[in-house]
Amino acid sequence: MSLLRRASYSYTGYLDKWLKYPVIILWIVATGLSAWRGFDFLDNTTPDAGDLPDSAPSYQADLRIFTTPMASLDAAIVTIQLPEPSDVSRPLPPMVNTRAVRPIITFIVEEAQRTLLRHRFTLIETPNVTYAQEEDLIIHYEQDRRVSHVSEDQKTMMIVIRNSDYHDMVNFITSLQQNMTDQVSKHIPGYIVTITGDDAIWEPVLDSLEHDLVLGDGISIPTALLILCFTLRSLRLVVLPIISVACSVLLSFALMLPISESPKQSVSSVAPNLMMSFSIALSVDYTLFIFSRFREEVRRGHTVMTGMAEVLYTAGHTVVVSGATLVICSTALLLLPLDLLASLGIGASISVLCTMLVNLTLVPAIVLTFKGYFLKPTQPWPCSKRPRSNTNDRIAVILPHVTASSISRDEGQGTSIPLHRSRQPEGDEFSVSSTSSELHQESSLALSGMPSGIHSSYSDSDSDSDAEVASLLTRRHVAAAMVEPTTISIEESITKVMKSPWFRFGLRVTKRPWLTIVLITAISAGFFYPALNFRHAGGIICECPQNDPVFQGYETINDQFGGGYMIPFALFVEAQSEEESLTQEHFDTVNGFVRAISEASPELIPLRSVEGMTFSNGNPVNFTKFSHCLAVTEQCTNLLKITEDCYGSCVSQLAFRSQSPTANGSMTLLNINAMTWSGAGMEWVGDAREALEAHAREVDHVAFLGKGSAEEVDIADSLFSKFPTVIGVVAGVVLVLMLIAFRSVTIAIKAVVSIAITQGLVYGFTTLVYQHGILGWTGVRALQSMGAVCWIPTILAFSILVGLGLDYHVFLLSRVVEYRKLGFSDKESVVLGLARTGRVITAAGVIMAIAFLGLLFSHAAVVQQLAMYIVFAVLVDTFVIRACLVPAMMTVIGRFNWWPLTMPPVTRTTAQCVRAQELREGAVRGNITFLD
Repeated sequence: MSLLRRASYSYTGYLDKWLKYPVIILWIVATGLSAWRGFDFLDNTTPDAGDLPDSAPSYQADLRIFTTPMASLDAAIVTIQLPEPSDVSRPLPPMVNTRAVRPIITFIVEEAQRTLLRHRFTLIETPNVTYAQEEDLIIHYEQDRRVSHVSEDQKTMMIVIRNSDYHDMVNFITSLQQNMTDQVSKHIPGYIVTITGDDAIWEPVLDSLEHDLVLGDGISIPTALLILCFTLRSLRLVVLPIISVACSVLLSFALMLPISESPKQSVSSVAPNLMMSFSIALSVDYTLFIFSRFREEVRRGHTVMTGMAEVLYTAGHTVVVSGATLVICSTALLLLPLDLLASLGIGASISVLCTMLVNLTLVPAIVLTFKGYFLKPTQPWPCSKRPRSNTNDRIAVILPHVTASSISRDEGQGTSIPLHRSRQPEGDEFSVSSTSSELHQESSLALSGMPSGIHSSYSDSDSDSDAEVASLLTRRHVAAAMVEPTTISIEESITKVMKSPWFRFGLRVTKRPWLTIVLITAISAGFFYPALNFRHAGGIICECPQNDPVFQGYETINDQFGGGYMIPFALFVEAQSEEESLTQEHFDTVNGFVRAISEASPELIPLRSVEGMTFSNGNPVNFTKFSHCLAVTEQCTNLLKITEDCYGSCVSQLAFRSQSPTANGSMTLLNINAMTWSGAGMEWVGDAREALEAHAREVDHVAFLGKGSAEEVDIADSLFSKFPTVIGVVAGVVLVLMLIAFRSVTIAIKAVVSIAITQGLVYGFTTLVYQHGILGWTGVRALQSMGAVCWIPTILAFSILVGLGLDYHVFLLSRVVEYRKLGFSDKESVVLGLARTGRVITAAGVIMAIAFLGLLFSHAAVVQQLAMYIVFAVLVDTFVIRACLVPAMMTVIGRFNWWPLTMPPVTRTTAQCVRAQELREGAVRGNITFLD
């Protein structure tokens, strides 16, 4: 007996004899304590990506940009649209001049002044009037902003409120949302008013993700359990994954709580969804692996204890290897310098570890405690089949010379079966003869290599149900001594496997293996090509709920004015001194940089969208007038002394000019004509920086681009530059783990190659869906194109897909190795392994896909795309890679699959099994007794 098998039997024996009750009690206590505090973890997550390294261009830009008061002002934006169809026959004049809209403008201004009054600097911009507030002083002055604050079709106007306090801005927007409906119905019925804001748009993220978590799990959990029920044909076994999910989720949430409370580690708001999906998927998958094997061992004649020991030795090996791979691949995310991804890696690792721990400790303890429950027949509806007959009748069928009436029952001794004495020497044991092959299945002959006292036939029934197994074991198990195993029992089992549709499918795949390999590889390469040119997206459009009114207001602004108005980019141009920033030379330098950017991307940066000290409403500021205002107002230090014609100049000087001795210069806001975090917006950052660098060489000045999505671009660039390191580490981990598990270099390399092909298919397909819109015709919101792919799931999915792919790879290869060691050829071992595991792997893959399918119902694009990566990858891995590519590759490689190991010589063929089955011979020595 191998060391691992001995350890499995020792562990199960101790668990059955002494530890099962303490283990169950320990898990009850741990789950209860976790439920008490675990859900507090949900309140400690954040949508923030994390901090940038000091060397990042956007970090250097922000150091200078945030020395200007305007940089710290976040925007709340109200849009007012004419109803469609419009009753206004003439073009809309500046809407602030229309009597109907004036009460709404007044209400917004008064609400802002009331809510934001105590803060130092606030700006309220309407199409032709600007309100500025400093401490308790409020001024307003006319300023023509019709070019920037009224849409080109003259049917939408925009009011922008800027302030520096996050909570007050959220309260202000909330107050507007609560009262605006009454104001609109009173003054401008039929008009469409939307309210959004930089700060407020992030506020619904956590609530939405929690709602999506409940919705997705409400769909995925019942569906996954139903598939498990029909796969195992056991309604009783469904209770175990429910217990496993509850324990693993609560414990993992509780373990993440101190991490989320740590000031050194922020936790992504996506982490709870990912952890929940992992717990559901792995709990159901591991239950499927464990109990499909447990049922097989019970049918071989094992007791519940010895059967569970064999399960932990075989299926437990798969759970440990796949779980360890997932944990290591998830922790590889810690190599990336970003708290958001690090927290997702930590959360995934904790969830996997908790699920492994539950399935290797609590699940065996429950089975060993309630042995009769898992063997007792269930009702035939909905998952299990009705027993074909009672126990006595089945015995009579197996042993034709025995009638049901001849089976006697002695109190305390069980049910005895009369046996014929075979022609053997005196002193030998009794044996039973039968022409029925079912004798070997249901009297449980032993398989060679089993420990002393444990007997088994190599049964392979894919159609077992609770009722069939329980009717077989109504009197528990065969207690008398059995004959040593015979090859006929193994061969009968193989003959039954050969009737599986997966066996026939395997024959077709391995008949022309090169065709399968070339076809799948070519398709993968074709899919991977689009992934080489995908566009990144992030921020609001990826993380915010798309059904929230605040996000819909942001979309309105993007459609009518350009998404940059709410979250603009900022250009900071340095000056040699504080005085130089107020000179004609500085004005000309800034405007030169602005024109350089605009000329590089005129469709994204029209001059009308530029706002700053030197540029306003689409035109350069007249420096002569500006300098005059500064002279007569003592550099705008006292707003009470400012004349009305100088209000605009002074406010822009106070807002856009650096107020810190550490940085001299001024800032200009660039409101691009696209969503800031869209693919076009993030690509524009690179183009703009190139234009700025080229112009800087001409004028000998330095300009910095920040805010907007510049920080996220730098984060993505930094992560993708280190992504090859993660790929190398994960590939190395896969090689090492597969070498340890199978001691074959070829199998380890093949695992890496097959995973790479899966990645190519998945990344290419996801790019085609979300960047090119190949599934837009479906009308499903989660499958609509956004012109780019969110960069967070692109990086996160890699490690997850590797771990999930190896899960089924290990399960399949374990069976192939078993058959090869029984003496079958390499090709037949592959086909038999596929036939034996095909149904289980298919069910596991579908269950895994359904577990993550619930995330597609999320309203956040980043969660939807992560779900698409995982769902498509699992289905491809299940039905294409493991079912087609891996068997084809192993067939081509042949005996080199096991290098440097040497497998035993071929001693069996499937043809021999068929001939042996036709003989329909079998024997059992001794007296058969079915114990109560």
